[in-house]
Amino acid sequence: MRKSFFDYIMTAKRLTIFNSYVKLADYLNVPAQRLTDWKLNRGRVEPAECVLLANLLGLDPAEIAFTIKAEREINPEKVTQWLNLAEHYARPVNPPDKYKKRK
Repeated sequence: MRKSFFDYIMTAKRLTIFNSYVKLADYLNVPAQRLTDWKLNRGRVEPAECVLLANLLGLDPAEIAFTIKAEREINPEKVTQWLNLAEHYARPVNPPDKYKKRK
């Protein structure tokens, strides 16, 4: 499980053919600026973007959704609660073959 939403973005850049912000933004159907906003913990992640990113990484969208919820939470107890739920849905990153970066 990644610790922040942007960790998923960086993992996607590292492990998939979408190895630049521009390529990844195009796949997610968002302006490249949106990725910068997410890096700065600004802006909203839409459900469709969460699902697309999860599919790209071979993850359950619930893991990413609960990680986002934890990031936005102020109450430390709630942060732990959301991260525990994210952990429950976590599985190893395994992008579909068509998206895997070739070595």
